Amino acid sequence: MVIVILNVLIGCALAYGAAQEAVVGGILGGDRVGLIVGCIGTVSSLLLVFSGVASWRQWRRSRELTLVACGLLAAFSIWAALPPLRFLGVFALLLGAGYPAVVATYLFRGPGRGAAAGEAPRSSPSPDSHTGGLSRVNGAA
Repeated sequence: MVIVILNVLIGCALAYGAAQEAVVGGILGGDRVGLIVGCIGTVSSLLLVFSGVASWRQWRRSRELTLVACGLLAAFSIWAALPPLRFLGVFALLLGAGYPAVVATYLFRGPGRGAAAGEAPRSSPSPDSHTGGLSRVNGAA
């Protein structure tokens, strides 16, 4: 559950910065490169948010979606921080490339490889699940 919350929070923070660059630098400032970088950054950050929601909902392919989102966000962050662009600062680069690297490493090496985003797989409900695990005893007193 920690990965789910962090994916949503970090994805929203990076999407906010990228959307700000697209609007202020690209649309209002008239910079085409800023608009393109901001739009790509917004999409890749929102994909990380979407992967967090998919993991929370325990979709079947949420692990793969999270890995794709982490790879795309890390590649974009490194590309946007290199010269001549240098649209990302050090903190945004650490969030945009460092966090996805940690999550991808955890998902590749974590205990629940087949589970959704490293979470433990759900067990099927038992017949006594509606009673909180207590079974009913029928008998004469």
